[in-house]
Amino acid sequence: MSRNLCLLSILLLPAFATADLPTAAQYETDGEYQLAIDTYQTVIDQIVAESGEYSLQLFEPLLGQGRSLSALGQNESATEILQQAQHMLRRNEGVYTLRQIEVIDQLTAMAMKDGEPGRADTQQKFSFFISERFYGQDHLAVSEASSRLANWYLNTGQLTKGLALTSNMIKDLEETHKNHPQLIDAYILAAKFRRLKGTCCGEKHLSKVLEILDSNPDLPVDVKSQVYLALADTFLLSRKQDKAQAFYAKVNYQNAPPQLISMTKALIDPNKNQRITTYRPEESLFASSQVTRMTREELLSSSHVAPQQFSIPQTDSEYNFQITNPMEVRRADEKIKVVIGKPIQFYYDQLRTLLPLRLKKDEALNDVKITLDFTVKNDGSLYNIEILESNAPVKVNKLMREVLSKVKYRPALANGVPVTREHVSLTQSFIKHHET
Repeated sequence: MSRNLCLLSILLLPAFATADLPTAAQYETDGEYQLAIDTYQTVIDQIVAESGEYSLQLFEPLLGQGRSLSALGQNESATEILQQAQHMLRRNEGVYTLRQIEVIDQLTAMAMKDGEPGRADTQQKFSFFISERFYGQDHLAVSEASSRLANWYLNTGQLTKGLALTSNMIKDLEETHKNHPQLIDAYILAAKFRRLKGTCCGEKHLSKVLEILDSNPDLPVDVKSQVYLALADTFLLSRKQDKAQAFYAKVNYQNAPPQLISMTKALIDPNKNQRITTYRPEESLFASSQVTRMTREELLSSSHVAPQQFSIPQTDSEYNFQITNPMEVRRADEKIKVVIGKPIQFYYDQLRTLLPLRLKKDEALNDVKITLDFTVKNDGSLYNIEILESNAPVKVNKLMREVLSKVKYRPALANGVPVTREHVSLTQSFIKHHET
């Protein structure tokens, strides 16, 4: 909620409640959650006595109490309180009031804590639905909501849906607000989706952003640098080093260390290397048994084989799962795949096939680390890959060397020129933050 709305809500409270609400909020800020819960309850009781149990003034204290209950791990009680706050808003401000998005975000965070990403996904889709209904499809604010949902898809591995949403967002903006600066984030986001889908690299699409820069000469320098870096990375992955170097030279900061480029890459190509067609059994209501040919993605993510591919997700993504498209899965247990590792991610079930019995428990795997040293060439490729320190099994060490032979780095920049940098290091860990 904006600061002005928050202030307005406090001003609308009865005089006897205004003193207690800031006190409760301060308790919450200080981490004194039980005191916050009790004080919020005092405010709630006062408002109900004065204005009734359906008063809009109840929203702020209910929201604060729900957050505090969630912080103490009392998610069932928190959910009940937050849904009450949401109902209060919708009763007073309408079904599509935007203020309920704050409640939805809190419910999303709680679903993540509970290890229920499917429930969190439903909440995020509902948040977008509310914005779309409130503003109408042609409003710029809907593009912001689309971008928000697309980033959720990006961080939860829903790449096909995310790219489709982003492509539609670009199409709508081009038709209604041609060369609007909001298109910059949309094009860069689409490029990330393509890289993570393994469909390199989309430089033709991304090059359209240059027209937007020309049409908006007053854009901040950091926005322009973001565009140049995205283009340079994309051309680098397409092995067009001259074009990549030209855009690296335009970046605002001229000296920088090597940096991993977000991408997904197969360690094998099942379509080329598989000499026989692979099938899997499929449950059916109309037949006792049947088999279905496995898709390329199913082959790459099968839980019965060693890691077949790796991903380098966004640096701000801490979600250790991927939600697959429900329309593309046959069994409920395939809708969510647990991934593990940082900064490189693997499917958890696949990695387990390489582990001895002593490391198959999560607690033991949390302590496994591998530190590697290598040289990043000026074209972003790696060589002289060596393991400096590791307590991982030999098979996992071998996997990491194989992965690093296929990753791409944004090369070190010296005065805007990509240069070779020796003794770059990376430490890989295998902490799994979310159970599903």
